[in-house]
Amino acid sequence: MVLREFYRYLAELDNMECSDDVQRISNIILRHFDELLPLGTALSQRSKEIIKFAQNEFLATDLAITVVDKSGSSTEFPIKRIGSIEIESFRGFSKKEIFDLDSSVVLLYGPNGSGKSSFCEALEFSLLGTIEEAEVKRFSSTSIYAKNLRTNKFAPPKLSAIDEYENLVPVTPNDEKYRFCFVEKNRIDDFSRLAAKLPAHQSKLIGTLFGLEGFDTFVKGFSSELDPKYIDLEGKKAHQLQEKQNSLLVDKQIVASEKIELLQLAKEEDETANNFQAGMAFSELVAYLGSEENPGQIHELEKATESKIPSKIGIKLSSLYEIDDLLCDNHAELKSSESELEAQRSQLSFRNLFNAVNELRLENPKTCPACLTPLQKVVANPYHRAEQGLAELAHLSEIEQKICDAKKAEHEFLLRLFRILKLALDFDISSNDNKFSKVINLPNSEDEAKAEWWLDLKMNSGIESSEWDNIIELVKQIELYDADIMNNEIKRTGQLEELKKLRRVKETVIRHDEARKKKVESIIKSKTAIARFESDNQELIAEAESEKTDIALNKRIVVAYKIFVDTLNKYRENLPSQLVADLGEKVKELYNGFNRADSASDFLADIRLPLSSGSKIEIAFASEPSRFYDALHLLSEGHIRCLGLSILLAKNIKQNCPFLIFDDPVNAIDDEHREGIRRTIFEDTLFTNKQIILTCHGEEFFKDVQNLLGAERSASTTTYAFLPHCGDNQIKVDSSPIPRNYVIAARRHYSNGEIRDALANSRRALEFLTSQTWRFVAKHGDGNLTLRFRDPKAKEELRNITEQLKSKIDKPDFSHCKKLELSSALSLLLGIDGNSQEWRYLNKGTHEEEDREEFSRSAVDTIVKALEVLDSIVRI
Repeated sequence: MVLREFYRYLAELDNMECSDDVQRISNIILRHFDELLPLGTALSQRSKEIIKFAQNEFLATDLAITVVDKSGSSTEFPIKRIGSIEIESFRGFSKKEIFDLDSSVVLLYGPNGSGKSSFCEALEFSLLGTIEEAEVKRFSSTSIYAKNLRTNKFAPPKLSAIDEYENLVPVTPNDEKYRFCFVEKNRIDDFSRLAAKLPAHQSKLIGTLFGLEGFDTFVKGFSSELDPKYIDLEGKKAHQLQEKQNSLLVDKQIVASEKIELLQLAKEEDETANNFQAGMAFSELVAYLGSEENPGQIHELEKATESKIPSKIGIKLSSLYEIDDLLCDNHAELKSSESELEAQRSQLSFRNLFNAVNELRLENPKTCPACLTPLQKVVANPYHRAEQGLAELAHLSEIEQKICDAKKAEHEFLLRLFRILKLALDFDISSNDNKFSKVINLPNSEDEAKAEWWLDLKMNSGIESSEWDNIIELVKQIELYDADIMNNEIKRTGQLEELKKLRRVKETVIRHDEARKKKVESIIKSKTAIARFESDNQELIAEAESEKTDIALNKRIVVAYKIFVDTLNKYRENLPSQLVADLGEKVKELYNGFNRADSASDFLADIRLPLSSGSKIEIAFASEPSRFYDALHLLSEGHIRCLGLSILLAKNIKQNCPFLIFDDPVNAIDDEHREGIRRTIFEDTLFTNKQIILTCHGEEFFKDVQNLLGAERSASTTTYAFLPHCGDNQIKVDSSPIPRNYVIAARRHYSNGEIRDALANSRRALEFLTSQTWRFVAKHGDGNLTLRFRDPKAKEELRNITEQLKSKIDKPDFSHCKKLELSSALSLLLGIDGNSQEWRYLNKGTHEEEDREEFSRSAVDTIVKALEVLDSIVRI
């Protein structure tokens, strides 16, 4: 089934405009189908195998997709019905069995395990070329599955059929033509079981119903894409080469940016030179600043600023004149005060006396200090006189204080003059010029710097070569010397600032030079690495180049696989909807036929089958024809089974299949719906022109079918009985089983002289035919009967029903061409007075009774004939 469905997918793919590579990958998967089927997505098993096959076979694979014979897609069937099948060494058949199946209805009965399934699988293999159960159980080949284990042999069954010209012809397996001829009970079971678990995946249930689980599993075994872990899409050598080339990215970037970087450096160098001096070139700036090899301005400035500038003496002529003026003024003031004091020297004695008197006052305050006379008796108080005298002589103290201050100031001025002259003479000596040191007299120490020394210096002032004039000349030279030093200091400060500036520029120049050297070295190094790369990796480059073909092939495989899987999944998703397209009306008709015993309001008014992924099976009832319900959510399990069977049978009708092979409907359908299914298949007109092959393990169902067919049709029906084995595990087939149709059985027993058995079957035949007659009467007249019961638990009496039916037939409103024949047949059974021998026989023939008289053969023959007439009429 899986392979056949895959073939159908390939046939559809062949009609599509797909690339050559998709065709190649499809053919590769088809070629290795058996190897890939058991593998799935776990551990990427299937992907790994596909990659291996594709890499070895891709380019050598034909473009044409190999598909099954497209003629099989036609809805025209070359055969009308199956004629016969010969089975030997196949499943349970170890010895040859020949089945004559040339009949419109073929019924095969047998208990479970008697060989019915082996028979159906022989038909399946002969018609389809495979057995679904073999695929479900993962057998590597159908022949292994179908081999008889006791003989350890396998022989394909030989199937013959009747063609449109009524010729017996061999049958060639054709899945496309005969796939919908089979109704599998297991599919109906799976449909009802999954319906309870997967109501949200109803399209999947349709696939289950048509036996697509294996194909669905097969498709899911393909990963959506081939994992790059298992197929090289970059190239190992190319990857290695790329990794090595990545190490050159920086070098290539450095070389690529060489001109830009160098131009940027030159621009920065020019900016530095132009900032230093407008219009100056950087090379000129470098030469100007100098280097160790070619000293420049920096070297000159460093050399010029190496010598130490002497300290300034710090003597100014103005300071000398100032001190001299101070000495002169102070000396004049001192002399004036001394002269004033000298002029009043006589007054000094009185002051001393007055001071002495004041000092004696403390010792003798009450007597005169001279004569010791009490102060009260003296002419004048000596103490008062001393106070008065001291007050009058107070100006003498002021003169003395002026003299003291003038001397102190003179001493300070002389010290200053001494120090100035000392500095001047030290300069004169340090300059190795003794011109002035020889003519200037300088005290040995500051303590010896007296006024007389100064006065001596000034004594010959104005005379050529006087000491004072020499001092003035020396101070003038010192001022010139200090001025020269100051000029040198100013010049030195400028030189140092310039040197500092040039050094900063030099640092910038050095940075530029280092940056240029570093950049040039980096460029050279990068160019060397790039140039050396090709020689060092020559072999790897060649290998990477050679594997490009393989990588290109792998990429084609990956792309083709992706398209293949996408189309395959799309095909799988659309398959259920394709299978049920345009089946709604026929499914509704079949479903209502199966459930004919339900209330009319429960009949289906409409049904919507899932035509797209995610859609549901929706139904509307006759009571609410415009309201739709989720069928699987609402229906019972028995009704869901009927729905599944309706879909399968509708597909069989839609495909104009010449026959219907139904394996054991008793297992597929519950008891309540079996009558409806029997009547739909055998009584309604839907399957009138189809050959029906039905196997059954239910004896009652088998019996009910034969009686439903009627004596005439049942007589033309082929029946086989599979018998239980006798311990030898051999399939035993009875080709002439006892008929289960009561009318036929009654006639056969009568013909064999088995009168009692003929009557027993006649009684059963009448019980069955009354229900058939009742429907017949209701169809052509008034079917309402008035029945009487002895008690609430009693069943309706057969005679009462028969009499009621006869009375309805005899009424004028019953109209049928066989009216008289039908009434006559019932009259023969009931008798004119209701106490006929035939009716007594129908009762007594079914019960055991010892020593009773023998039955009249003519009466029994009348009963059987009447039943044969009744059976033939009520089926028209």
